[in-house]
Amino acid sequence: MEKIEVTVNGGLSVMSAFFNGRGAAVAMDLPMVTTVWEAGKSQTNTVIQKTLEFIDKRYRTGMDYSVSIKSMIPMENGMKSSSAMTLSIIYALSVINKLNLEEKCLLRTVAEASIYNGTSVTGALDDICACYFGGFCLTDNTSMEIIERRPVDNDPVLVSYSLNGRKSGDIDISSFALYRKRSLEIERHIQRGDIYGAMVYNGTIISAINGANMEKVSYFLKHGATHSAQNGKGPAVFAIFADLDEMDSAYRDFNESSQGWGIIKSSLTNKGLTSRRVEA
Repeated sequence: MEKIEVTVNGGLSVMSAFFNGRGAAVAMDLPMVTTVWEAGKSQTNTVIQKTLEFIDKRYRTGMDYSVSIKSMIPMENGMKSSSAMTLSIIYALSVINKLNLEEKCLLRTVAEASIYNGTSVTGALDDICACYFGGFCLTDNTSMEIIERRPVDNDPVLVSYSLNGRKSGDIDISSFALYRKRSLEIERHIQRGDIYGAMVYNGTIISAINGANMEKVSYFLKHGATHSAQNGKGPAVFAIFADLDEMDSAYRDFNESSQGWGIIKSSLTNKGLTSRRVEA
């Protein structure tokens, strides 16, 4: 019995694909370790069940699998946990079944599976690419094409996340069309190489649609963050720091005062997907 362990990282939003189909994301050092092996049906997680069902329908694997996940990525906070999970499962299944999928085909398959299992409306190719390659990724989620990839500096980041989360299905996608012209400024930031500026502008626009806890943004800026905003659809709030002492102070004081929210100390990363065979 073959048992595959896949490790990928979560990430942060740079530009939402809800505006015009083009999306961007950046990887963050928050690992998810997923182990997949052939076994009897024992899944209780609906998303995992739907992901396995998608692969069986697409490639006629004709087998049942068990999936174990250990993750540091907070769920339902826009930090790419769903993309990381779907990618990990499908990558492991492609190895076990010797599907020999080329990268482009693999990533498109994961995007299609993300729509099928209900975790994404657009397919989230941008998020999937950030999880798979690491670094920054800009994609066209309508044509399922990668537009640009680039490495990032391993800058420190704090992320405040809601313990209650927010499902993608809770967002009114139609309202994003009203802000389509404003989203062009996000792309201009990206073209200039200002990824953090794009993240702030993106989070600010979406905050105008969904609402946001601006107290968290204000808290981080007062504690020395160079950039802070809602992370994409939220509700998580990110903060980039240049001074490690200021970041440590923000982390320490936050833990003493906040209720209903957690906080994570991490950094951006260029680490992509890794996998290995483990003993059954």
